[in-house]
Amino acid sequence: MPEAALPVRPLSIMTIQSGTCKGGADMLAFEFFKKLKARGHRIIWACVDDCALMARAVGAGFEVFPVKRKFSLGQCLRLVRFCFEEQVAVINPHDSRGRHMAAASRALGLNSRIIFFRHCLPGPAPFLKAWLDWTSADYTIAVSNAVKRGLLAGRLPESRIGVVNGGIDIPSFEHPAPEKIELARRKYSHPGVINIGIVARFHKNSIRPGRLSAKRHEILFRALSQVSREFNLIAVGCDEDAREPLKKLAAENGLEPGRLTICGFEPDIAPFYKIFDISVLPSPAEGLGLVLAESLAAGTATIGARAGGAAEVITDDVDGFLFTPDDHEDLASKIGQLIIDPALRERFSLNGRQKVKRLFDIDKNALELEKILARVTGR
Repeated sequence: MPEAALPVRPLSIMTIQSGTCKGGADMLAFEFFKKLKARGHRIIWACVDDCALMARAVGAGFEVFPVKRKFSLGQCLRLVRFCFEEQVAVINPHDSRGRHMAAASRALGLNSRIIFFRHCLPGPAPFLKAWLDWTSADYTIAVSNAVKRGLLAGRLPESRIGVVNGGIDIPSFEHPAPEKIELARRKYSHPGVINIGIVARFHKNSIRPGRLSAKRHEILFRALSQVSREFNLIAVGCDEDAREPLKKLAAENGLEPGRLTICGFEPDIAPFYKIFDISVLPSPAEGLGLVLAESLAAGTATIGARAGGAAEVITDDVDGFLFTPDDHEDLASKIGQLIIDPALRERFSLNGRQKVKRLFDIDKNALELEKILARVTGR
């Protein structure tokens, strides 16, 4: 896609990533700022030393500003001094620790504009998150209309909120390297059966005492325990120290051990969608659910929960299925329909690819982000 002329003078933008960068929100930030870097903006990737995207950030030409997970005023003062000396126009935090760092730095004299990205739904206390955005940010960008509605419910003024849909590099999901697809197929798929995939982070703290897990893996396990056809479930995104807890959770929810294949963190997940016949994200609390858009772009029949941003990615029974959140019987029914109906899977594949090109093209959405940055900074 040819680059349009820059509407503003190039900006110096710092994006703060204070986690390990293994989630979809982190990858979205990387893809957005890679596009802005290609358009002439200076990008400073503030991250911890074990950031999973560090090498890719350096390869994309980003400058790296090291941060620590543990909060300290000394670190905030170092940030204030750097931004003043380097004339950083925008600080863009993508997680809670980054927000706290930016807010404390503002109190210590930071004069850069602070623009938050809200990737998740505000939850049961929308007033708290809206108040944080009101007091410590100049502007908030929501990744979906569902996130924006939550912020409005918390009384954040509409004039302080913009919506930029998450985006993906569509060609990389349409046409991953054939050798990578074949490698994933040999290692993880089972020949002659339906291969069902879930791409969702699972770590040792994902199982919360007395509550369902963060991404609702157990809802998928319960649903699949009712499926009589032969299948293989490929779970992508499990931390190494969480494999046994995931196996235990599967067994407790009726999934036979031979039907579960666990894959750890993969920096390049595009080939995996190509080995899935069906892709499922059972989480009901996605601000957007970027993996759903990735799955659609790959042409994989996709199922998500009818909640949050997922309902903006999937139009039920048009380009995928939506199921009632936390209802494993409804999910089992939807999976069953896709297993027995290849024509339905193909219809969803065709419509899904068209949907992604309209709404989730990273090139188009990066331009929308750029316009907001220009407006908020007065450039």
